Amino acid sequence: MKELPTFKYNPNAERLGILKKEKTTCPVCGQDRNYVYQGPFYCIDEVEGICPWCIKDGSAAKKYDGEFQDAAPLK
Repeated sequence: MKELPTFKYNPNAERLGILKKEKTTCPVCGQDRNYVYQGPFYCIDEVEGICPWCIKDGSAAKKYDGEFQDAAPLK
C-alpha cells in the first residue's frame, strides 16, 4: 500500500479525523483502500468512500465536477 499522501493545508489529516482508517473501495479509482475521506465534498452526486490518493491527484474533483471547499463566501 502506498504511503498516505500529505496535504498542504491539512498536513495532519488523519490525526484531525479528515482521513479515517477504514476499508473502502474508492468510487473514483475502483481500488480497495484502507483509508477514506471523512469531510465534505460538494457535488451533485451523493459520493462516499473517496480515497485520499484520488483527492491528492485531483481525479475525485474532476470525475464528479466537485469541490472539497465550499465556493460560497461566508457572511
